[in-house]
Amino acid sequence: MKVYASYENGYKEQQVAIKETTQALINEAIAARLNDGKIKADELALYGAIMEEAEGAVAYARKQYTEEKEGKK
Repeated sequence: MKVYASYENGYKEQQVAIKETTQALINEAIAARLNDGKIKADELALYGAIMEEAEGAVAYARKQYTEEKEGKK
């Protein structure tokens, strides 16, 4: 994948892909840590917040990309 620096070349579309991949990697890492018993019960809220932040980043990137495609800025 080529890394874009400008909006004209697909920057926002690329950001969606980056955020989605980040979210997938975070979810995989958390699942692996849970399976290995490396996450304690008192840490679940922290990991939940991390997952929520990743989901929010994906939603925001998708919204920005959709607005760009529709011609809004």
